[in-house]
Amino acid sequence: MSVSASRALPGRIVQLAVVGLTLGVFASVVGFVTLQLRDGLRSQVLLSKAETLTAVASLQLANGAEALAELGLADAPGELLAAVLKASKYRGVVA
Repeated sequence: MSVSASRALPGRIVQLAVVGLTLGVFASVVGFVTLQLRDGLRSQVLLSKAETLTAVASLQLANGAEALAELGLADAPGELLAAVLKASKYRGVVA
């Protein structure tokens, strides 16, 4: 090996180490940002689904209360469960 080739070898290793470190930091930042965005989107979707289910269950409860009032009953045990089960029959709603 010549003298110039042996001097170039440590410089080449340093360059590869810098490139590897840069790629590692970039991959870490991309991974962190991806996980944060995924968590935020999951929260928003769950909140939207919860609001929809609340609205549908409230509507079912109101309809059930009207039906019970026609029968002369003030309140029935399990009415909330019945409303949620009726709401779960709609497309995309999971109870």
